[in-house]
Amino acid sequence: MSLIQRITTRRFEDLINQGYRFDEVGSVAAVTAQNIIAAATERTIVVTGLMFTTTSATDVLVTIGFKNTTTNDIFKGYVRAGGPLIYTFPIGDERYSQPGDSLVITTDAAGPTVYTVYGRIVGEKVALGYIEHLGAPAHSGSPGFPPDHSGFSGLWRGGWPA
Repeated sequence: MSLIQRITTRRFEDLINQGYRFDEVGSVAAVTAQNIIAAATERTIVVTGLMFTTTSATDVLVTIGFKNTTTNDIFKGYVRAGGPLIYTFPIGDERYSQPGDSLVITTDAAGPTVYTVYGRIVGEKVALGYIEHLGAPAHSGSPGFPPDHSGFSGLWRGGWPA
């Protein structure tokens, strides 16, 4: 027998629209891992599309990623003045963060670089508790039910020692 206890944190938007939809717009100069969306406990950020523009005379390398302690890049590309960089992830290929990750941007040149990130924020199930399995040493001595009646009436009132 195994027991898994889960707590689900979902908002009304999660149930109706499969996540809180957002389009985050901002501007950065040369930065390293600047937060676009801060981390939210028990929430996952889903990126569905990106758009970048710049007025820089040189090419600007733009990187988008999810960050907890390290950054996991999900998109990297160059943007030029007069030529926007637009990318939409195909359906089913959206980029999902781990629960509690932030969405960050990094650029390698002064811009400014203007960004728009499209996506959703969804509630995630977070495991809480334990999984019980036969022979686990942490459960020795726990109460149980006798497989057969042993003849002692006390065993019917609270189990038997494992």
